[in-house]
Amino acid sequence: MFGIGAAWYEREHVGLGIPYPPVRERFEMLEETIQICRQMWTTARTKASTTGWPRRSVSPHRFGRDPADIRKTAGLFRDPFEDLDDYLETVQSYARLGIDLINVGPLPGNPDPVGFVGRLGDEVVPKVAAIA
Repeated sequence: MFGIGAAWYEREHVGLGIPYPPVRERFEMLEETIQICRQMWTTARTKASTTGWPRRSVSPHRFGRDPADIRKTAGLFRDPFEDLDDYLETVQSYARLGIDLINVGPLPGNPDPVGFVGRLGDEVVPKVAAIA
Protein backbone atom coordinates (compact mmCIF):
# COMPACT_ATOMS: atom_id res chain seq x y z
CA MET A 1 0.00 0.00 0.00
CA PHE A 2 1.35 3.40 -0.90
CA GLY A 3 -0.09 6.64 0.41
CA ILE A 4 1.52 10.03 0.05
CA GLY A 5 0.65 13.67 0.56
CA ALA A 6 2.03 17.13 1.11
CA ALA A 7 1.02 17.47 4.79
CA TRP A 8 -1.90 19.60 5.87
CA TYR A 9 -2.40 19.38 9.61
CA GLU A 10 0.00 21.81 11.24
CA ARG A 11 -1.13 21.05 14.78
CA GLU A 12 -0.04 17.43 14.34
CA HIS A 13 3.40 18.51 13.15
CA VAL A 14 3.82 20.89 16.06
CA GLY A 15 2.71 18.21 18.52
CA LEU A 16 5.23 15.73 17.11
CA GLY A 17 8.02 18.30 16.81
CA ILE A 18 8.22 17.87 13.03
CA PRO A 19 8.96 20.96 10.92
CA TYR A 20 5.96 22.28 8.98
CA PRO A 21 7.32 24.19 5.97
CA PRO A 22 5.22 26.58 3.86
CA VAL A 23 2.82 25.07 1.27
CA ARG A 24 5.13 25.73 -1.68
CA GLU A 25 8.03 23.93 -0.02
CA ARG A 26 5.84 20.99 1.03
CA PHE A 27 4.64 20.52 -2.56
CA GLU A 28 8.21 20.75 -3.86
CA MET A 29 9.16 18.03 -1.37
CA LEU A 30 6.19 15.95 -2.50
CA GLU A 31 7.18 16.32 -6.15
CA GLU A 32 10.75 15.26 -5.39
CA THR A 33 9.50 12.24 -3.42
CA ILE A 34 7.23 11.15 -6.28
CA GLN A 35 10.15 11.42 -8.71
CA ILE A 36 12.26 9.23 -6.42
CA CYS A 37 9.46 6.67 -6.15
CA ARG A 38 9.10 6.56 -9.92
CA GLN A 39 12.84 5.99 -10.25
CA MET A 40 12.70 3.16 -7.71
CA TRP A 41 9.81 1.45 -9.46
CA THR A 42 10.92 1.80 -13.03
CA THR A 43 12.00 -1.29 -14.93
CA ALA A 44 14.63 0.70 -16.86
CA ARG A 45 17.99 0.63 -15.10
CA THR A 46 20.57 3.37 -15.52
CA LYS A 47 23.84 4.12 -13.79
CA ALA A 48 22.26 6.86 -11.69
CA SER A 49 18.90 5.21 -11.04
CA THR A 50 17.50 4.81 -7.56
CA THR A 51 16.92 1.27 -6.37
CA GLY A 52 13.96 0.11 -4.39
CA TRP A 53 12.32 -3.14 -3.42
CA PRO A 54 9.78 -4.51 -3.90
CA ARG A 55 9.41 -3.57 -7.52
CA ARG A 56 5.93 -2.93 -8.79
CA SER A 57 4.41 -5.70 -10.83
CA VAL A 58 3.33 -4.81 -14.35
CA SER A 59 1.00 -7.79 -14.21
CA PRO A 60 -0.04 -9.73 -11.12
CA HIS A 61 0.48 -12.93 -13.17
CA ARG A 62 4.31 -12.18 -13.21
CA PHE A 63 4.41 -13.67 -9.71
CA GLY A 64 1.64 -16.24 -10.16
CA ARG A 65 -0.81 -14.04 -8.27
CA ASP A 66 -4.53 -14.20 -8.89
CA PRO A 67 -5.83 -10.66 -9.56
CA ALA A 68 -8.87 -11.49 -7.42
CA ASP A 69 -6.53 -11.75 -4.41
CA ILE A 70 -5.37 -8.14 -4.77
CA ARG A 71 -7.02 -5.76 -2.34
CA LYS A 72 -8.36 -2.73 -4.18
CA THR A 73 -8.43 0.61 -2.37
CA ALA A 74 -9.51 4.15 -3.13
CA GLY A 75 -9.51 7.51 -1.41
CA LEU A 76 -12.83 9.30 -1.00
CA PHE A 77 -11.83 12.63 0.38
CA ARG A 78 -14.98 14.63 0.72
CA ASP A 79 -17.22 15.45 3.63
CA PRO A 80 -19.78 12.64 3.99
CA PHE A 81 -21.95 14.84 6.19
CA GLU A 82 -22.68 17.34 3.41
CA ASP A 83 -24.85 14.75 1.64
CA LEU A 84 -24.70 11.37 3.35
CA ASP A 85 -27.03 9.63 0.88
CA ASP A 86 -24.89 10.70 -2.09
CA TYR A 87 -21.74 9.68 -0.21
CA LEU A 88 -23.19 6.22 0.46
CA GLU A 89 -24.19 5.87 -3.20
CA THR A 90 -20.59 6.64 -4.16
CA VAL A 91 -19.34 4.03 -1.68
CA GLN A 92 -21.77 1.52 -3.17
CA SER A 93 -20.53 2.25 -6.70
CA TYR A 94 -16.94 1.74 -5.47
CA ALA A 95 -17.99 -1.62 -3.98
CA ARG A 96 -19.49 -2.66 -7.34
CA LEU A 97 -16.09 -1.92 -8.91
CA GLY A 98 -14.45 -4.33 -6.47
CA ILE A 99 -13.00 -1.73 -4.14
CA ASP A 100 -13.00 -3.12 -0.62
CA LEU A 101 -11.16 -0.41 1.32
CA ILE A 102 -11.88 3.31 1.20
CA ASN A 103 -9.51 5.77 2.83
CA VAL A 104 -11.27 8.72 4.43
CA GLY A 105 -10.41 11.40 6.92
CA PRO A 106 -11.05 14.96 7.94
CA LEU A 107 -10.50 17.47 5.17
CA PRO A 108 -7.85 20.16 5.43
CA GLY A 109 -9.07 23.06 7.51
CA ASN A 110 -11.49 20.96 9.55
CA PRO A 111 -11.54 22.70 12.94
CA ASP A 112 -12.42 19.49 14.81
CA PRO A 113 -10.72 16.44 13.22
CA VAL A 114 -11.24 14.34 16.36
CA GLY A 115 -14.95 15.11 16.34
CA PHE A 116 -15.09 14.30 12.62
CA VAL A 117 -13.55 10.87 13.18
CA GLY A 118 -15.90 10.15 16.10
CA ARG A 119 -18.92 11.17 14.08
CA LEU A 120 -17.66 9.14 11.10
CA GLY A 121 -17.45 6.06 13.31
CA ASP A 122 -20.87 6.61 14.83
CA GLU A 123 -22.89 7.75 11.82
CA VAL A 124 -21.15 6.62 8.62
CA VAL A 125 -19.17 3.44 9.24
CA PRO A 126 -22.20 1.33 10.29
CA LYS A 127 -24.01 2.34 7.09
CA VAL A 128 -20.94 1.60 4.95
CA ALA A 129 -20.55 -1.79 6.67
CA ALA A 130 -24.13 -2.62 5.70
CA ILE A 131 -23.23 -2.04 2.03
CA ALA A 132 -20.49 -4.67 2.09
